[in-house]
Amino acid sequence: MPHGGHNPLEAALFATPCQIGPSIFNFDSLIDDMQAEKAIECITAEQLFTRAPAPETGEKARCFLAANQGAVAKYRALILQKAKAQS
Repeated sequence: MPHGGHNPLEAALFATPCQIGPSIFNFDSLIDDMQAEKAIECITAEQLFTRAPAPETGEKARCFLAANQGAVAKYRALILQKAKAQS
């Protein structure tokens, strides 16, 4: 039964290598982006017992998080710029 995964950004903040199972519907686009950067590993239940997390994924995850921060500040600046232009 699909039940979703845990937010991987918490592990990324501390550069902790992260493995996640196949039930990721609640974070699917985030997981796709992190996988593209090799910042997380998706594994099966069987692999959980035989595959250790790749140590380099932790630092890659931290870099991924740092590169994608600041959305609120960017949108705030854009909104203020548009509001100024209309006044």
